[in-house]
Amino acid sequence: MVADVKDILYACKRENVVIKVRDGNLEVSYDDDISGELLSLLRQNKSALLQLLVDSESGIDLVFLKPIPRISGGVSNCKLSYAQQRLWFIHELEEQTALYNMPGAFEL
Repeated sequence: MVADVKDILYACKRENVVIKVRDGNLEVSYDDDISGELLSLLRQNKSALLQLLVDSESGIDLVFLKPIPRISGGVSNCKLSYAQQRLWFIHELEEQTALYNMPGAFEL
């Protein structure tokens, strides 16, 4: 079974597994608590992972793995739009209501 290489890389990121290419070889470093399933996927898809990482060094952008930068100062500095402010107010006023939902359907 060959899994999608991007899914494997996402799983590695979740489990803090670091994958590098050194001298044309795949180098994997991880803690002792890596799952056996992920380790098996890494072994089965070694050539595909190596090819993707070598290609990324040649100019293919792995933007899907780059973290989204945090805003300095946290979330409190973000301003809500007027629509978000209205939704927040309705939620604070009556938490267990679907007042802001508009039931209905239309066909495209």
